[in-house]
Amino acid sequence: MVNRNRARSAVLAATAAVLVLSLGSCSDDQNEDSARIPVAEPGKVAAFALGELSTTYDLDHTAVNESGHITSDKAGNIYLASDSNSPLMPILRMTPEGKVSQFTKIKESHSDSGFTAAPDGSLVTGGGDGLWRVSSKGTVTSLESQRRFKLPNPIGIRPDGTVVVIDGESVWSLKDGQAAELLTFPANQGRVRGAVAPDGTIYLSNSRLDNLRVLAPGSPPRTLTIQGDLPGAGKPLSEMAIMQMTPATDGGVYAKVQWDPQKGGGGFVYIVHIAPSGTLTAMARASEQGKSCAAGEQYAALDNPCVMPWFLARSGDQVLALGDIYDPERKPSPALAIHAPRG
Repeated sequence: MVNRNRARSAVLAATAAVLVLSLGSCSDDQNEDSARIPVAEPGKVAAFALGELSTTYDLDHTAVNESGHITSDKAGNIYLASDSNSPLMPILRMTPEGKVSQFTKIKESHSDSGFTAAPDGSLVTGGGDGLWRVSSKGTVTSLESQRRFKLPNPIGIRPDGTVVVIDGESVWSLKDGQAAELLTFPANQGRVRGAVAPDGTIYLSNSRLDNLRVLAPGSPPRTLTIQGDLPGAGKPLSEMAIMQMTPATDGGVYAKVQWDPQKGGGGFVYIVHIAPSGTLTAMARASEQGKSCAAGEQYAALDNPCVMPWFLARSGDQVLALGDIYDPERKPSPALAIHAPRG
């Protein structure tokens, strides 16, 4: 009888332990899965707390402005990293729904200039050590090039596998180890930014919206004539500067534009779609100093109380605006999801 009671007690204890472990596991999963990237209604922006998408990784710190790097792949996954002041820099992957995991860790000098996603699921990274390819399994290999770049920033990959690289004021193509200069902007006129559309067209700018250069495959560079309207801007398009770009699914680019900081800045900040024809469509408008934007709420896209985040990334039928100035003394401003249907 004693042995039977002991056996019964052991079974009950084991069952209780399993139950506790199961409840603990469920609790962890629920914490990790409780927050999701919202789906913005047409004509709305959906505000959400980026940092609440993960209890494991500090997304607010990873997406900090200037020191952060963000790109997305054709499946809508977003890759994020930030200069970490450590030998290895984590690169995080966030699904369109908002599930976050670590993609890999890489030497910071391999990727301190930026990275772009390749069609095969790998990343091409660039930094003081040159250009590198990071496989979907985390294997890192050097990207062969007969040219020694200074601080290469890969911004996209054309359908034929050509990697497009910004290095200072110059833009290069790299394929099979051969580098060719595509375009050089005048020095000291602003940081060169760019994006590569799915059809291989490269969009580049180092300053104003009216200086957007386009390089279609097999064609020489040309300046795209922009036509459209920015509600409430109070400034001509020629005085608006491009701050960020990301490729649009069906051609052209999404861009973050604002009044040229070299002329004082201020005013509204816009997310726009620029079509291959040059037609500009305002998708969202926010300010540099929001008032009462609350995570979990949806607001009119062109009339809301939100601060415009730093980075842009396309993810499925949405454009996400992410990142803020990192300040441990205050709560980060919400990220924004913006409706951007295909077709």
